[in-house]
Amino acid sequence: MQQEILDQTLDISILTQEETESLCAVKVLSTSSVFEGHFPGNPILPGVIMVESVRTALNQLFQKEYRLRSALSIKFLAVLNPNEHGDVQMGIKHSSVEEGMKIDANLFCGEKIFFKMKGVYCAV
Repeated sequence: MQQEILDQTLDISILTQEETESLCAVKVLSTSSVFEGHFPGNPILPGVIMVESVRTALNQLFQKEYRLRSALSIKFLAVLNPNEHGDVQMGIKHSSVEEGMKIDANLFCGEKIFFKMKGVYCAV
């Protein structure tokens, strides 16, 4: 996915960064052209953008470029309509492993979880 499209769709900022866990604020920009086709009149954040948001957050957190090496599990649990949930959060548990950075991430708003992912990212 082109970074430009992701930047036009999400605004990610770091709230807290600890040794093994971080929290980011994610603003979903409802004016993004992504929502014109996904879906007209009923915008839904595409799953691929949720997955890419983790990579973007890792890039910001660790000031390196990462790429997904392996997705251990990805679960889409609820529809994220930017008109209903424009401000969400992303929690990421992270640890260094031989292959790179092992993560356990989720995108949520209060008790509502939209997306969960476990995987390994490696620095480019």
